[in-house]
Amino acid sequence: MELDSRVFVDVLGPLAAFSEWRGSGDPGSDSDPKPKPEPDLDSHPRGDVIPDRHRDGVVTTDWAFSPLNPQSRIDSLDPSSTHSLWRVDGADVDGRRFFAVPGFAVGSIPLRIDVYLPAIEEYPRGLREVLRPETLLYVDSKRIRSLPITVHITRALDYWAASRHDFEEEYRSMPFGSQILVTDVAASIHETASAICLCPNYDVEQAMLSVDALQGMWQFSGDALWPPSISLSDLKLIKQLHEAITLVTMPDSDQEMVFKSLLRDQRYLYNELRMLLSLPPHENIIPRPEYVVTHRSRFGGKVGVVGFILRYYPRGSLKGFLLDCHSHPSQPECQAEASSTPNKAHLARLSLQIASALQHINTALPSAGFYPDLKPDNIVLSASGSPILLDLEQRGGWYAWSAPEVSAVEYLEVISRAIASGDLIVSDGEAEEITELLRGHLPNFHPRPSTCREERRYEPVKGGFSPIWVDLLRRRTEGQSLELEKAQVFMLGKLLWCIWEGQAMVRCGIDYELLQDRNPFGKKFPEFVNCPGQIRELIKRCTLGAREWDFPREKTLAVREGRLVVLDGKGDIARQNPGELARAWWVGEITRAKEFLRKKRPGNSGSGSGDKMKAEMEEWEWRPGLDEVIEELKRVEVSGL
Repeated sequence: MELDSRVFVDVLGPLAAFSEWRGSGDPGSDSDPKPKPEPDLDSHPRGDVIPDRHRDGVVTTDWAFSPLNPQSRIDSLDPSSTHSLWRVDGADVDGRRFFAVPGFAVGSIPLRIDVYLPAIEEYPRGLREVLRPETLLYVDSKRIRSLPITVHITRALDYWAASRHDFEEEYRSMPFGSQILVTDVAASIHETASAICLCPNYDVEQAMLSVDALQGMWQFSGDALWPPSISLSDLKLIKQLHEAITLVTMPDSDQEMVFKSLLRDQRYLYNELRMLLSLPPHENIIPRPEYVVTHRSRFGGKVGVVGFILRYYPRGSLKGFLLDCHSHPSQPECQAEASSTPNKAHLARLSLQIASALQHINTALPSAGFYPDLKPDNIVLSASGSPILLDLEQRGGWYAWSAPEVSAVEYLEVISRAIASGDLIVSDGEAEEITELLRGHLPNFHPRPSTCREERRYEPVKGGFSPIWVDLLRRRTEGQSLELEKAQVFMLGKLLWCIWEGQAMVRCGIDYELLQDRNPFGKKFPEFVNCPGQIRELIKRCTLGAREWDFPREKTLAVREGRLVVLDGKGDIARQNPGELARAWWVGEITRAKEFLRKKRPGNSGSGSGDKMKAEMEEWEWRPGLDEVIEELKRVEVSGL
């Protein structure tokens, strides 16, 4: 199965349970019983990704789709052959957006004007073979500038920009968060350039709230809690590190800082700002913003908060560190975390610092504090190597990291939103069943489409905007449950496994980690090699309820191998169908989620049940609290094992 944009729906999330797979339809598979129509040699196909034929057992390619055909032939993809005006710093996770800027924008105002590309499956087949746009889904930012798709698009952007009168002035006049749209990709850079447009986008500026409005909503005690304001025009762009993270310098200073902004769903940005300004300092949590960044709207003149300034940690994330150490374990700085005989006192101290930071978030803000997205991506390393938790948006976490009592609700919520949006058609009975199950667990739940504008407007809701996590917070503040803390302990247990086993990801189930995995056939949670017995037992107690304990050596999952999604450990990948596997896996997950929520209603203690699902349902109560985890890690640190 070849990678394209549809992998996010058809493989990596709950909606894959409803995908229709009638044979793989992929190059190298002859399992589709339907005959393929002959291609129209006079047409210029855009969406057909199944052009290959099978003749005498050999896969052949029709001339209309061949990379040797002139319509797919490109004069040059050598990144060193031309000096492009454009610099590409990275790409979004779905391969649809470049973080790209023209040269004159470097050292200037960070306007966040990104370049948007067609969906991968919309490229002409032969051209797709040459440009390989699917590599954007998994190649890291260090290599992205040399990719064929990057070279081709930047050359087209050069030609397009040169053809515009006073492009620099036009670019600088755009609203914050505007877009450069590449609506079509052809072999000729001139044809591609003709399909590029600069589109002003006023949505971000219109959604901004002023400092006065936010202060009025939050009603902090004392102006001292608010950092000073700085204008966006005073910042100088260095590099776009991530969709939300821009490296900048401040006025009259060469010190590099982080400018955090969001082009979609600014409510998460404002929620994080509120959390950071409310939370007392902790040495292992990102310090409060040094400035809030304001910007005057191009339409209407409103001055609103468009982001904030945070300290920059150049050593990068714990995930990047673990990935590098897995690839280069002989490096001295990797010995403690990645060798077969790690410095266990160091690992215990690292684990203890993270657990302490997690506890601080919960106890310092009892009415709003929790951390639902604990994983190596969201931890950076200070100059001394200490972990620093960041990203306090409170969106929720990835399925592979979430406790079963959380993911069960999240699965059905995603399905409910797709039904409400019209993106998924199910029977009335199934739609009613899903809504009823969610209402039984989330009393105020109402099905809403994923594009509901009312939900995207910011309102000062304590605990963010994930329905299940907000409800867990409600139960905690009402003194009803410790479930919120135990759900975070579950994620902490998986993170401890990553730290002690030197792994950057847990590789559980089928989710977004599949695309990022550099070692797809390596260890997966809960396989133990390096963990001492005391830590193994702690991890097992923290992750009680995880389905992986029932299938610790399960190998029938999908993984990425190069440009393909294949089956883990199944051998003959040419005749396998990961799409069918993903559908079956997600059908099982949805069935388990429904059964879980059917039995786990508020007030339903299930006494006397005794069946397996009921036993699993109650396992969260047996997880240790954060206090107990911290005490255990202290004992490990002192003993040195």
